[in-house]
Amino acid sequence: MNWFVTAKVLVKLVETSTATIIEVSNPNRKSSMLPFQIKICGVKRIEDAQAVSESGADAIGFNFYPPSPRFVELENATALCRFIAESNQQLKIKVQKVGVFVNASVSEMVETARACRLDGIQLHGDETATIVAELKSSLAKLSRACFVARAIRANPNTANLNKDGIAIEIDAWTQAGADMLLLDAAVPGEFGGTGHVLDWHSVADLETNIPLTLAGGLTPENVGEAISISKVQSVDVASGVEAGPGIKSREKILKFVSEAKARLS
Repeated sequence: MNWFVTAKVLVKLVETSTATIIEVSNPNRKSSMLPFQIKICGVKRIEDAQAVSESGADAIGFNFYPPSPRFVELENATALCRFIAESNQQLKIKVQKVGVFVNASVSEMVETARACRLDGIQLHGDETATIVAELKSSLAKLSRACFVARAIRANPNTANLNKDGIAIEIDAWTQAGADMLLLDAAVPGEFGGTGHVLDWHSVADLETNIPLTLAGGLTPENVGEAISISKVQSVDVASGVEAGPGIKSREKILKFVSEAKARLS
């Protein structure tokens, strides 16, 4: 086991049969197992998947919500996931494959996880916490481990995150068995990828017993500051590394990962 210290956060790399999981101990949050530290989300092209594999990011997200400009058909997602699996083997790395769903049925999510051999499922819609037990029970029948993450949407561009309301959501999803939480900006009618920024100082005050990932308006230019202020151990980006809707920029991906790693390690 390897340990390192970053920004007053103690990190242990734990090797499992399916992945390298990061165990994090933060003075403001209880020790927890972290599925990933840097996720590039909304990938739909093979060249973008290659950029993620070569960037040093440890997770890639595929959006299965049809109205999104980052939506990827199952057939294409399966090919992209196969490419990531092959890259993992060739480069001796572990990039986690995460499926992002909005109000999808449990059967749809599990079938997609099976077809794409996903490492994680991210709930990004209006799902209730009661879905976790059914989802995990169904995922347990697959021949591989698959974590469940939940996105919580908060007011952007304000110092008032409605922390009481968020605390209730954090507790509900933690009690339900979610493995990770993702904090994103709330925009009416949108489910992620909006480019709106949260108040990072307020995020630093949140207490969680499971890993908390910061999303919402992150870019190569601000991710370092965001990590330092919010004290998160994990970040997620979609629009902030794009040349256009759903089209990633290799240069932005590389810079984002470099800047994030500089603050996370």
